[in-house]
Amino acid sequence: MHVVFAVLGIGLIIGIAFYFTLYNATNEEIAKLEKKRGSLESTLKTYQRLVASREQVEKKLVMVSGDLDAMKSQLPKTSDMPDLLKRVADMGKSLGLQVLLFELKEGSVKDYYKEIPVSINFRGGIWKTLDFFDSMQNLLRLVDFAELEMDVKQVDILGREGQSLKTIPMLHTQVTAKTFSYIEGAENNVPKSGKK
Repeated sequence: MHVVFAVLGIGLIIGIAFYFTLYNATNEEIAKLEKKRGSLESTLKTYQRLVASREQVEKKLVMVSGDLDAMKSQLPKTSDMPDLLKRVADMGKSLGLQVLLFELKEGSVKDYYKEIPVSINFRGGIWKTLDFFDSMQNLLRLVDFAELEMDVKQVDILGREGQSLKTIPMLHTQVTAKTFSYIEGAENNVPKSGKK
């Protein structure tokens, strides 16, 4: 009977030692691994969503690139501007308008384009004036008319020797037209987010 109690006592001591050494440490390790597994599964799902959305992002990038190309085609290049502005001045004269002032002002640079204001003063009939605005809109592709002022003034018609033959009313127009010029390579100089 003493032997049975001794065997039971030794078995109990081995069981307690097993519980406090191997079993408890293994359970703690399993709990840590389960927690790490949950974290890794969450990270995996995030990466899977990113990979799945890659195709959508690529499609969106292609669409945005196409939009940028379409917008660039509407804006004249900076190198085209002198010729374009000369054509505007010649167009006013060819329509029979008297161009009194044609002044290119200093423009302001934006992210991808330069805004170029042109101050124009001319006189002529109403229909020729409207034809000028229509032709200018088509010629410059993208133009904004600002600071438009029109009024009728009496103009002397002079003879060959400088004497006034008669006075007639004529429409005087002062306008600032803003056109926009694409800055070549500007899309490569995109400012970093948060920095300007």
